[in-house]
Amino acid sequence: MPTVAVNSPKTPAHKGSNGVAAATVPNVCKMPGPPAPFVPTPLPNIGRSGEDPKGYTTRVTVEGQPVAISGASFGSQGDVASKGTGGGLISSNTHGPTKFVGPGSMDVKFEGKNVHLLGDPMLNNCGPSGSPANAATMMGLVQGILVVPKQGDGDLNCPHPNLQYDDVATDSTRRQELDQKIQSKGASSERHFADAIVAEGAGNTAVADKLLEVALEHERQSKADAFEKFVGNDTHAKEVSKKFHCPDCLMDGEIDVVTGSGVVKECKTGKPKLKQLEKIASASAVIFPGAPVHLAIPKGMKIGTPWPQSQIQEH
Repeated sequence: MPTVAVNSPKTPAHKGSNGVAAATVPNVCKMPGPPAPFVPTPLPNIGRSGEDPKGYTTRVTVEGQPVAISGASFGSQGDVASKGTGGGLISSNTHGPTKFVGPGSMDVKFEGKNVHLLGDPMLNNCGPSGSPANAATMMGLVQGILVVPKQGDGDLNCPHPNLQYDDVATDSTRRQELDQKIQSKGASSERHFADAIVAEGAGNTAVADKLLEVALEHERQSKADAFEKFVGNDTHAKEVSKKFHCPDCLMDGEIDVVTGSGVVKECKTGKPKLKQLEKIASASAVIFPGAPVHLAIPKGMKIGTPWPQSQIQEH
């Protein structure tokens, strides 16, 4: 476990920190057909901070290891099955470099450059020259032992005695990350819509359908993130996008908004799942004891959920 903190409780990403960036934004690659010429298919891509590190410190070390600083990147592992048909739909790569999205720590520098931290969002499977990116890990670089491929429901009866969550001091960074997610997903949606039109015009209906599916999903995600930002502004939020992880029951998730008056809000632009709301309430009881948990939905949206109506608010 890391013993050096930067902007506590965060720790620096270095060659030995076992940092893992498992792409959460789909790594869509060109898989062999039929139909020809290829079928866009989401494939896994996992970057590791100790694999082929580039741009790390040369003089300063943490725990005896070179540290990731501004401009650093490291290698990734992907599925070579798509290599023969062109690899990533955007990057044309399968094992492309993993790069940091944000600036890193704004007040801690090594060798004159900002230090990157575990928790920083990443771009995955970038092109041979370092761009463009084919996917991303918006939940951030995490230590290997904490990696869960997708958000785990965990055990709602677990008291979460060792619940981990990012500190309030990182809230400004989380707001920046939310803006980046909105812009990234929106741009990706537009790009996939355009590619779908081209594919349809070329008679590649199956390819066009896959591209359209990705475009619509990214559009949905962008709108959902934009609504979360709106609710945060509307309620003068003191925190947004607060991630949590319970190492005991493997429950993972994110608290969308904590209002200025201390109300926890789960923001939904589509039909919410009761189990998801219960999971947020379970984590909130540990992080914000006694805080009420409300469901935030767009004005006029009709939802079918057994969640108490008194705890559902329109924005």
